[in-house]
Amino acid sequence: MKITPTLEENLKLLDSFLKLPDNWNGYGAKSFSPVLIQKVKDIIRDLEIQLFIFPTSNSTVQLAYWEDLGCYIEFEISESDEMHLYVENYDGKTAELDVPCTADIVNKAMHKYFLD
Repeated sequence: MKITPTLEENLKLLDSFLKLPDNWNGYGAKSFSPVLIQKVKDIIRDLEIQLFIFPTSNSTVQLAYWEDLGCYIEFEISESDEMHLYVENYDGKTAELDVPCTADIVNKAMHKYFLD
C-alpha cells in the first residue's frame, strides 16, 4: 500500500487552500469557499485511509489515490450534494459517475479498488 498523508497534514493542506487568492494558478482560478473546505475536512475525518488532496482550477477539491501498477481513483468535491468519481482499473478500463458526497462512499470505493 502506498504511503499517504496523515489526517493532520491534509487538514493543514486544506487550510492553505483558503489562502489562495483569485487567479492562484495564473489562469483565472477562483479562490476556495470556506464552506467547501469545511465540507472536505468533515469527509476526510471519517476516511479509513487518507488520500492525496489537490486544488483544482474549477474551485473544487480533488481526493486521489493510485498504485504504481496503474489503478487510479479520484473524487472531485464541490459544494453540491454529489461528487464526481473517476476510476481507472489495472486493465485500463475507466468509469466516471456522480455519487453522493459522503465519506462512506469514498471508503466503499477504496475497499472495492484497493483495500480488499
